[in-house]
Amino acid sequence: MMETTIDRETLEQKSLEVLAKHAKSFRWASLFLPQRARRDAAVLYAFCRRVDDIVDEGKSREEAARELDAVEAELRSSAPTDPLVARFRRLALGRGFGLRPALDLIAGMRGDLGRVRVRSAEELELYCYRVAGTVGLMMTRTLGAHQPEAQHYAVSLGMAMQLTNICRDVAEDARRDRVYLPASELRRQGLGPNSIFILLQGESDGGGSARLADVVRSLLSRAEDLYSFASHGFRLLPFRARLAVVTAALLYRRIGHELLDKQRGNPLLGRAVVSPFTKVRLVAEALGRVLFSRLVLRGPSFALSPAPPPLAAQLDPYFRLPLS
Repeated sequence: MMETTIDRETLEQKSLEVLAKHAKSFRWASLFLPQRARRDAAVLYAFCRRVDDIVDEGKSREEAARELDAVEAELRSSAPTDPLVARFRRLALGRGFGLRPALDLIAGMRGDLGRVRVRSAEELELYCYRVAGTVGLMMTRTLGAHQPEAQHYAVSLGMAMQLTNICRDVAEDARRDRVYLPASELRRQGLGPNSIFILLQGESDGGGSARLADVVRSLLSRAEDLYSFASHGFRLLPFRARLAVVTAALLYRRIGHELLDKQRGNPLLGRAVVSPFTKVRLVAEALGRVLFSRLVLRGPSFALSPAPPPLAAQLDPYFRLPLS
């Protein structure tokens, strides 16, 4: 499909509008990016949002599956007719991350069609890689980090953010008949996937809410490990991109802290949010940390907390998985 400069600018502007409307944390972070990187990041976000909306907009399972098939076919085509897919495809090939992460993303979204039950922690991590680790992988190349090791840090950050989302949205997801908390983890607390629906009724739960909070705290602890590991990759990003990514990481990480600090890990008490004042404070903190790392430390690995044992060996298998 031929694209004029006007077409490209219009599509990129629409992508920026999608970013501003839906990605509240990353919208703040993206303000630090150079214009070209910001527009490319917006196109990447808009493509991912398109795939996500197909699943979440209330279509029938069959209709959503057909639309995902259509996006995948366009993505695989050498001459896609959909303007957004065509622009994203050029970005993927031009930035060198290729089509595999986007195809994995679509495979992950297929798992959200209809009723969702996650059996184990390993199954949850695979899901998190597909729907969010892939986004981190694509974003890190888009922002200019091309070192091979950067992909592991980027995947870790994406997965950490997805675990944060899952913990925050337990109630909202359950109302859509989606339970992402692993059944194996729930069983350890004497619960099952259906326990969440019972707890949502607000009846006396015999300590069920506290046990559910234990599961959430465990997943947030795993997210903390991933955030910590990912923080060692920030130094691989160009300076302005580093500002953006550190800001996004701090804002997302804070969601989990709000859930722990104000709700003691109980996701049924309301949706954990970060106040505007705290967001401003975290943006300033990100700026200070990155400037300190650049101007004073002059190059050592920038980290928000001590690194856990390397996760690269655990992440490698995701890159070798066959497409669903």
